[in-house]
Amino acid sequence: MRRKKIRKQRVVLRRKRRDELKVHARSVIYRSMAAVLAAGFVLGMLTHGDAYLYRFLQAHTPLISLKAPQALMSVPFDNELPRRKVLLWIPGVGARVEARLKVRYSQIKEVQFQRLPAQNRIVVIIEPRKPIVRWNDSGMDGEGVIFAMPPGAWSQLPRANVTATIPKDLLGRWFAELGQIPEFWNEVAAIRDDRHGNIIFDLKTGAQVTWGGPDFRGSRTKASTLCSVLKDAHEHLGGMAAADLRFFDEGRIIVRPKTVRS
Repeated sequence: MRRKKIRKQRVVLRRKRRDELKVHARSVIYRSMAAVLAAGFVLGMLTHGDAYLYRFLQAHTPLISLKAPQALMSVPFDNELPRRKVLLWIPGVGARVEARLKVRYSQIKEVQFQRLPAQNRIVVIIEPRKPIVRWNDSGMDGEGVIFAMPPGAWSQLPRANVTATIPKDLLGRWFAELGQIPEFWNEVAAIRDDRHGNIIFDLKTGAQVTWGGPDFRGSRTKASTLCSVLKDAHEHLGGMAAADLRFFDEGRIIVRPKTVRS
C-alpha cells in the first residue's frame, strides 16, 4: 500500500518566516538606536553638563518631511508633533502621534514614520481614507468609518442614506464587497432602506433593486446574476423598472419590466 504524501507548504512558511525576521530585525535596530542615543546622552551629560544637552539635541533633531495627498495638506500636522522633535526617533512616540491624528482627523487612515538616521531625517507618510460611498456630506470607507470630504469631491460615488440600525462597519465592508463587482456597482446611483430594513439600490437607469439585508455569503453571485437579468431585460423587455432579490436563495428573482408587451 502506497503511503499518501503530505503536502508541505514550504514556500508559504519560508515567506512567513522571512517576514517575521524582517519585523524582528527592524525592532532590534530601533531599540539599539534608542539605546545608543540614550547612552551617549547620559555620558555627555555626566562629562559636559547642560552645554552638551543643547548640542546633543541640536545634532540629533531630525528634519521632518511630509508626504500626503493634497486633500490632507490642510491638516495642522506640526501641532501634533512633540516640541522636542528628537523624541520622534523613539517608535512609541510616533505611535502616540498617529493615534492623536486619527482621533482628531477621521479622514486619516494611517500614519507611518520612515526613519532615516543616516540623513538625520524622518519622512511622515499620511494615508487618507478612500470613500466607497457618499454619506450625506461626508464619505464612508470600506471599514464603515464616516469622515469629512471636500465639497464636490467623489461626486461619481453612490449616495447612501441608510437609516436602519445596521452597524456602520458591517455596511462599509458589504459596500466594499459589492464594489469588487464593477458591472453592478458602477450602475448604482443611490442606496437607501425601506421601513422593513431592506436595502434598496437605485440604479442610474432609473431601475429600483430591492436587495434585502446585507449578506456577504452570496453577494457576488447575487450581483452577477442580477447583471445578467438586467442585460436580458434590456435586450428583450425594453429595460427593467424594478427587481426583487429577497427570494434569491429560493431560486427566484422578481422582475418588473419598463413596458409590458400585449
